[in-house]
Amino acid sequence: MATKKKSTKPSARKKPTPKAAPAKKKKEGLLRGVALVEAVMKFRAKKGEKLVGVPAKKLDAMTLGGRPLSPALKAWLAADAKTFSLSEPTTLPDLLRDDFGEYVVEGYADVAAVLPEPIVVFEGWGADSRRFMYLGKTDAHGEYTVMTIDTDDTPFLCVNGPVDVWLAQHAGFLEAEKVYGHVPKEYAATKKEHGRLNFNGHVVWEFMAFA
Repeated sequence: MATKKKSTKPSARKKPTPKAAPAKKKKEGLLRGVALVEAVMKFRAKKGEKLVGVPAKKLDAMTLGGRPLSPALKAWLAADAKTFSLSEPTTLPDLLRDDFGEYVVEGYADVAAVLPEPIVVFEGWGADSRRFMYLGKTDAHGEYTVMTIDTDDTPFLCVNGPVDVWLAQHAGFLEAEKVYGHVPKEYAATKKEHGRLNFNGHVVWEFMAFA
């Protein structure tokens, strides 16, 4: 592996907006997929949140550039249409070019080569960063991989894990994403699984090196 160059940036992890929340764990096993989303929505309703979902007819017609919504993503949108919006599918180089400029694309050439499939951005997260679903291989629950890219200072990209877990973190149901790519300890295996599925077994790329 290439030696990481020195930088004033803290190693491998950039800090997103913190949200304190306890981790939730089902006694007979981890909640995943649609079951996790349903638990999140019950949690939010108990807090008094007024949730409005995408109308059923519109939801049934929704795709990700012709690819199906994952089960958890569809369940989320059926209950909550406002937390996020999704971009049209694009490629990682095109996202970098359109949002940050042509000069950024070359710096991500190695990582873009590992991620040839389309991506869909969760719009509205970050100035120098983007959160996106990678439309590559899905896990046993049919869920896509969420990744974070950050162009501030040193080029950075990490695997967050399955979309259902990432959304549950940002809803306050699971332990907060303390730094980019952080997942609750009990969900660490899901992050590693998604690294194996779509990132050549790695979970982070920083300082021009995979780890």
